[in-house]
Parts: sequence; structure tokens; C-alpha cells
Amino acid sequence: MLKAGIMGFGGVGRAMAKLLTERRFAEVVGVCDIAPAALKHATDKLGLKATKNPKELCSWDVDFVCVTSTNDAHYEHVLAAAEAGKHILCEKIPALTLAQLDEMIAATEAKNLVTIVNYGRRWQHAYLRMKEEVDSGNLGEVLSMTCYSSRGWGLAMLGNPHPAVAHPDHSGNWLLHHACHIIDYTVWLLGRPKNAFCRSQTTVLAGDSPEILWGMFEYENGPVAVIGDAVSCIYQKWVNIIGTKGTVELIRTPEDNLLHARWETGKEFPYFEDILGYGTDWQHGYPLKELVTRIADGTKSEHDLRATRDAQVAILALEEARKTGRVVSLNEIDPA
Repeated sequence: MLKAGIMGFGGVGRAMAKLLTERRFAEVVGVCDIAPAALKHATDKLGLKATKNPKELCSWDVDFVCVTSTNDAHYEHVLAAAEAGKHILCEKIPALTLAQLDEMIAATEAKNLVTIVNYGRRWQHAYLRMKEEVDSGNLGEVLSMTCYSSRGWGLAMLGNPHPAVAHPDHSGNWLLHHACHIIDYTVWLLGRPKNAFCRSQTTVLAGDSPEILWGMFEYENGPVAVIGDAVSCIYQKWVNIIGTKGTVELIRTPEDNLLHARWETGKEFPYFEDILGYGTDWQHGYPLKELVTRIADGTKSEHDLRATRDAQVAILALEEARKTGRVVSLNEIDPA
């Protein structure tokens, strides 16, 4: 059985450790965290080794590490794992700058390591079904894509800001921490856009920490994509893709994600004309299974660090557009 280490032993790290053990993907050997309470929980409650030093964890007998630390620590932790020759599952967003991501890609590829970035939309059944409809040509030429997500946490003005909003120095801010999911999904389906534009709102009294944002991507001779994300309001996910042959739409209901379609015939259709399927059961099991499978067969994943580079460029372009109020070309972020 493979052996694993966890870098960052908060809620996500503990969930991954539990899944690794329960599903017998790997034996969890130890954890790394800067919080004494997290280290105490690992040693006293779970009988694991624990350290504050990421390089020490990577010196232990582990085959891979799960990087579930705060976003600003991903760069250091991935490089430590790469230096030690450990395979890596990294939580989104993999890095806060493009230069950091490029260094992470170079370091892991130099050691021929398996890497996976845990962008959640890539593992959920309904989202995968939508991608199949796009890739198969069933929708025809894609004209537009709209993605909206709302966390349902609450506004900072009420006194309980989401940690990503309260501590943008660690998270990058809400756009980099949370909207990155739907931006990655848009790029995964439609490719790298040409231009980005964004506006945001916040109730944070000091600093620039968006809680609500709306953006748009423009594609070269292709579709437009609208991105919306909010820390507050109702917990919701919504995706709409309009093509020349039909439209598919995902709506979160109280029971599940509902995916339905309307095929173009030139006639008016009733709502929910064609139910395509359901599916929310992704959690963290699928990327972990992908990681151990790729390590076993020695192949790379289509969700590795390099595969998310275009999404990183798009995320940073949207953030630059949000901060400056300009339409930002992705070539400004990534001239190469």
C-alpha cells in the first residue's frame, strides 16, 4: 500500500486523511501544520507523526503528499515535495502567481512526478456530462457559457467573514480562492480566452477583498463566457451552455444537481424538456483515486499542474481586470 503525508491538517486535510484510510488508497504516515492544535490532534487522536516543517514531512517514508494548506503556502509545499521526489495532490488554487506555478511545473516535471490539482468541478458527474455534450459536438458550436456559484456563508458586515475574505493575504482573495473553480471549468471546456473583464462588490471595511464578483471572458472568433461568484446569498450552482444545436443547463436543487437540455428545432419548448441526469457525489475520493492509480501505472493525469496553467492565466487576468477596471488581454499576464 502507498504511504501518504498531509501538508495542512485543517478540515480538507483531515477529510482527505480519512478517505485515504477508509478506502484503503494509502496509509497516512504523518502530517505537517503550523497550528499546535492540528499537530496535537494528529498525534493524540490519530497516532500520526506530526511536524511544522514541510521538508521534514517529505523526508519520511511517504510516496505522495496532499497539499491542503492555505493557498499562499502551496508554492513552498509543492516545491518541498518535488525536491524530495514525492508525488503530489494540490488543492486549488495551485499558486497565487503565474511565476510560482511555472516553477512548480518545472520542478515536478524534472522529477517525472504525478501531480493533480483538485479543481472540484472536474470530478462531479453532472459537470462531466456537460463537458461530454460540448466535446461530442452535440451542442454544435458553443455561443455562450454562464457559470454562477454562491457559497452561502454571509457578508463581512455581519461580523463573521469567510476566512478567504478576512485573510486575502493567505487565500489570494475570494476570486482566487473560490471563483477559481468555475473559471477553471470554463477554460477546461472552452479553452483559453482572449480578454477578461470584471467588476466586484464588498462589505469589507478595509482593504480590497471582493465578496461578490461578475466577470466576462471573450474568445477569439468564438463564444463569450460570464462568470459570477458570491460569498453570500443562497448556496447555489448554475451553469448554462448555449450552442447552435442545443442548450444544456445545470441547476442545483435542494436534492441534487439537475441537468437538463433543450434541443434546437425552431419551436418553443416547455421547461425541463429533456432531463439528462443528476450527480453531486464527488467529494475528495475521485482525485485521490486518480492520484494513486496514476502513481501505480506511471502515467500523467489530465488534471496535473501543467493542465491547469491556462486556467491560472485566466484567473489572474480576471483579477487584474477587477482591480483596474480595464479589459485585460491574457497576453498581458502570459506574453509567451
